[in-house]
Amino acid sequence: MPGKKVGVYSIVGPGVILNEDLPDRTIISVSQTLVKKEWGPEKYGW
Repeated sequence: MPGKKVGVYSIVGPGVILNEDLPDRTIISVSQTLVKKEWGPEKYGW
C-alpha cells in the first residue's frame, strides 16, 4: 500500500499487502495451507 514504511532489516514476503507500517527487524509472509478432502455421491447421497 502506498505510504507504508518498511523498517530497517525487515523482509516482506511475496504476495504480502501491507496495511500498516512494518517495524525494524521483522519478517512478514503469507501462510497458506492446503486442505484435501474426499467427496462424492457415496458420502453425500447424490
